[in-house]
Amino acid sequence: MISKVSTRLYILRVRKYFGYSLQELTLLFDSLIMSIFMYVIEVWAGAYECKYLKQVDKFCSRAQKYGYNASKFNCIEEV
Repeated sequence: MISKVSTRLYILRVRKYFGYSLQELTLLFDSLIMSIFMYVIEVWAGAYECKYLKQVDKFCSRAQKYGYNASKFNCIEEV
């Protein structure tokens, strides 16, 4: 799933280049990327030592650092 959503970051990258606001980028991030993560979070919750959840958290923090998302998301706390 990480590779699937990584390809969708291209859409956000292009939109950011063309000057979309942070609110619009956050809305796109939530609809394109977080929807996929939330769909499979129940399966990943039982993952061995939260390996996959840590990867999702790292991905989300990197997206926030690059300015694609306004809010901090922590999968491990959500589960």
